[in-house]
Parts: sequence; C-alpha cells; structure tokens
Amino acid sequence: MKPRSALFKALDDCKFTAKQLSQASGVTEAQISRLRNGGEVSLENFEKLIDALPPDVYHSYWCNLAVQRMSDEQLYDLIVMAASQLKSDSPTKALVLK
Repeated sequence: MKPRSALFKALDDCKFTAKQLSQASGVTEAQISRLRNGGEVSLENFEKLIDALPPDVYHSYWCNLAVQRMSDEQLYDLIVMAASQLKSDSPTKALVLK
C-alpha cells in the first residue's frame, strides 16, 4: 500500500475528515482533496499531514503501511509476538482487548 492510500484508509477507518486534518495540519482542504484524487503535494505538506494525525489515526496509518508490505512469514511473526505480549500481560488487559 502506498503512503497516500494508507493515509486515506486510516482517515476513513477512523472517521477523521479532511476538514479536521486541514485544521490540525495547516494544509488546505483543497490540497488534501488533490492528494486524495491522485494529485501531488510537497513532501513538507505530506509530513505536516502525518504529524497532525491524532494517535488512533496515526497508528492506523502505520499499521496500514506495515501490514500491507509484510510477507506471510513476517505477518505470522508479528501475530506471534503480539499474542506473546498479550499472554504475558495481566488477564484484565487481555479481556479489554477482546
């Protein structure tokens, strides 16, 4: 998945609007719309967009990028590591994550 696609998937998944992103980043809604529709923005403005994401959207963005680029073996290793982390944490945390 390309960074542009990962960004807009994260925004859509987390219901964070272009208007909200514009207000948080200082990048105009027109520039965000142009990016969504396949146009270009400067690297500086793209970085502003990423830096302005709220934590949940930021996390979703990076997960979208990472998981899509992983091989099946790498994804398996990630799942095993996450399961191990959950198993070693307190039972309360594991229940919250279900």
